[in-house]
Amino acid sequence: MTEIQLKTRIGLSIVISHFSILLLVVVLFLFGGFIFEEMTTTIALIIPMFGIYTSAIIKHIIANRKILQTDSEMVTKDYIFISFMIPSIFIIFIISIVILKAFNIGFTSFEQFKTMLAIGETMFGAYFGIVLSSMFNINTEVEKANNKK
Repeated sequence: MTEIQLKTRIGLSIVISHFSILLLVVVLFLFGGFIFEEMTTTIALIIPMFGIYTSAIIKHIIANRKILQTDSEMVTKDYIFISFMIPSIFIIFIISIVILKAFNIGFTSFEQFKTMLAIGETMFGAYFGIVLSSMFNINTEVEKANNKK
C-alpha cells in the first residue's frame, strides 16, 4: 500500500467514525439511553477527542484535492498495521463505553462514565496522536490550539 492510499483510508475512516459516534449518542438519546444533559455532556466530551484529528484530516484532504500523486512511496506492513490498529481500538473503546452507558451496563453513575471517557482519551490519545501526526499535520494543529489558550 502506498502512503497516499493509507492516508486516504485512515483519514476517511477517522472522519466517518467521529461523526458516527456523535450520531450514535444522539440515536441512543432518542431511544432513552441518555437523558438530555447526559447526551450533551457526552457529545461535549467526545468532540474534543476527535476534533483536532478530524479538522487536520479534513484540511489535508481539502489541501490535496487537486494534487494527483501517483508516485507515492510504499509503506511497511508494520506501519499499516499500527496505523489501523490504534485508531480502531480507540474507536471501538469509545463506541463500547457509550453503548454500555446507554444500557446502564457496568456504570452505576454518569460520573463513572465520564471518568472512563477521560481515561480512554488519556490512554489512547498519545498513541492515536503519534500515528495520525505521522500522516497529517496534526502537531501544528495542537500547537495552534495550545497557543489560543
